[in-house]
Amino acid sequence: ACNYNPEANMADGSCEYAEEGYDCEGNEITSYQIGDLAHGGIVFYVDETGEHGLVAAMEDLPYPDSPYSFDEVLADSYLLEIYQDWEIPNIDELILMYLTIGQGAPIGNIALFKNAHYWSSNGGLNYIWMNFTNGKSGVVTNSTPYYDHPYWFRPIRAF
Repeated sequence: ACNYNPEANMADGSCEYAEEGYDCEGNEITSYQIGDLAHGGIVFYVDETGEHGLVAAMEDLPYPDSPYSFDEVLADSYLLEIYQDWEIPNIDELILMYLTIGQGAPIGNIALFKNAHYWSSNGGLNYIWMNFTNGKSGVVTNSTPYYDHPYWFRPIRAF
């Protein structure tokens, strides 16, 4: 947030963010860094050029209230602004989000993740989740894991 205060201890909705594609001083962004608002989300990974990376959506998708097959259906249906290529992150991407823009980040939970479990896209017979309260992960062996375990999803996309 442009008005980031390290002494703040609660989210009261007073955060002010720069317009997408611009920094807090109104300058156009050509090189991105962790925490920037860009391409429909908040940057949590940037490649060595500074021009490409990954963003996380600014909001969670709730768990569905009925069973689905474990695929990209939820993230594919997530539309934000002009971006329609959202995906469910794999476990490595969830860990990176936790460490860069979540509860485990040096700059704090700037992406406002819940103190809750989040599903990864890792599938097969075992489904991997991550707890954003403490950074631990685990496995559920089940054919309909997110129906039986009401965890959250946070879509991501590449830019």
